[in-house]
Amino acid sequence: MRETLCLFFKLKGISVSSAADRCRRSSLLFITDLITRNKFLVDSGAAVCCYPKKLTNFSAKQDLELYAANGSRMAPFKLELDIGLRRSFICSSLVAHVSDPIIV
Repeated sequence: MRETLCLFFKLKGISVSSAADRCRRSSLLFITDLITRNKFLVDSGAAVCCYPKKLTNFSAKQDLELYAANGSRMAPFKLELDIGLRRSFICSSLVAHVSDPIIV
């Protein structure tokens, strides 16, 4: 039987965002970037972090070219996340056709 994981806590007076609005409908864990208000799916089984193409206007040429299994090009770039902890996190992400941003 699947159970929903909901996280609500504070760390030294700084609130940590989680999947509050999706907790009752899903067993997936989401975190929210406090700067952009984008919700990120936390997927420990993913190989890379992905960012939806619909949320970017990113069009700069990259040194590295990556391709998905279906042959579509994925552009890598750096993304800084602020999820309410002591510091911001910088992760390398791919622009891809995904419904929600995914963080590893």
